[in-house]
Amino acid sequence: MKNFKLTLFSVLLTCVFAVSSCTSELDIKPEGVILVDSALKTPADMQNLLNSCYDALANQYNGTVQTYSDLMGDDIAKPFRDDLGFKTEIYNRSSNFFNSDVGGLYSRLYIPVYRVNTMELYYDKITGLSEEEKTRMRAEGKFIRALCHFDLVRLWAQPYGYTADNSHLGVPIRDKATKDPLPRATVAQVYDFVISDLNYAIANLPAANGNYANKDAAKSLLAIVYFQMNKFNDALPLLNEIINSGAYTLSDSLNRFNSNASSQEYIFKFVSTGSNDNRAAEFINRFRSDNNPQPDYNVSNDIYNLIAADTTDARIQFFGTMNPGSPKQYHVLKKFNEDYFPVPLINMTQLVLTRAEVLAELGQDLGQAVTDVNAIIKRAYPGNKDKEIAANADARTILLTVRAERRKELFCEGDRVNYLKRIGALANPLDGNTTIRNAPWNCPGLALQFPSSERTSIFVMNETGGCN
Repeated sequence: MKNFKLTLFSVLLTCVFAVSSCTSELDIKPEGVILVDSALKTPADMQNLLNSCYDALANQYNGTVQTYSDLMGDDIAKPFRDDLGFKTEIYNRSSNFFNSDVGGLYSRLYIPVYRVNTMELYYDKITGLSEEEKTRMRAEGKFIRALCHFDLVRLWAQPYGYTADNSHLGVPIRDKATKDPLPRATVAQVYDFVISDLNYAIANLPAANGNYANKDAAKSLLAIVYFQMNKFNDALPLLNEIINSGAYTLSDSLNRFNSNASSQEYIFKFVSTGSNDNRAAEFINRFRSDNNPQPDYNVSNDIYNLIAADTTDARIQFFGTMNPGSPKQYHVLKKFNEDYFPVPLINMTQLVLTRAEVLAELGQDLGQAVTDVNAIIKRAYPGNKDKEIAANADARTILLTVRAERRKELFCEGDRVNYLKRIGALANPLDGNTTIRNAPWNCPGLALQFPSSERTSIFVMNETGGCN
């Protein structure tokens, strides 16, 4: 994915359309909308605007979305360096509307949504834009819009299943190019919107689309959405279709963040081409430990001890221990020790683990579930046959194993908190009363607080009270 240059066109779009205001040396007047009309004239202009949507998206999935979620969980230690204390608030699960880091991410996730909605105003006005191009662009836009709304509702609302009918409040659904205040939709409405957009994307995206969203990416994301909803029967056919297609395979490498070793795993990714075009900047800046003895983020003792307990677990390679044996001992992460790397947002490891769990939950094709789990185990514990589960393992054994291996595989990648919320929302969670770092899965602090800009007469802010 290219790092698109900030042209006059994109400056105008940012000033006119972004959620945050723009103080420009160009002295943009209120009639700035006319400037956008004049900028969007050709199919190339529309493609540039679509590219800018991906660009804005990649700048949030560079580790920011992922770590803001993980900070509320049990894989990251309390931030070491946090001058303003905003990320420590996230860690403490006590964010408020003054937290500009939280508010900034919320606003920035709506920027690609706004641009996608802007494109809807121009499809029929562009001379030379073919129906095929229009359909493909619209489908890519809906994929982008769905992804943003999916993570907005997961971060700023209680999870799907928190109420029996999911009538609890989610986030505003922005399906039109407007900056007008909107009320929060219910979680059910947000998920229905996400599913509708993804179904359109599946029906209309091309099978191959370079570094951009294609049909498989949309199918995979929809499977993940259904899994988050605990709709296993809906997720399974999509998972089977992608995994069994032969287009993607599990890598022999444990490092998904090295495109040379694991590119065959990538179903949807953000591509970094160099240090000046680095889509993994937040991962690197916060976690990198080979050139920084005390990164901003370190891993928790909990996840380190879990993996270090088995000397045959090859995933220990991703950890380092500083000041060993002293009261100041802590553990750093090596997973992101690179100058740049791709961000595989949807990958085969994630989908294979998900399918194994879905099959176990449904009690279907347990032989395939065992095969899926053992594929992960063989890679993680090379040479240790005792770690593999038996071919005739029952559903409970498979479920316990896949849940344990999932945490060890996807730690610090933004999976853990949403995963535990999903388990908590099950009618009868396998592990009883699900907790997230000693707090109930549905405590108020596990939903980020909205920014002060949303405090209007039609908007209900999140409950305060943290998780204590």
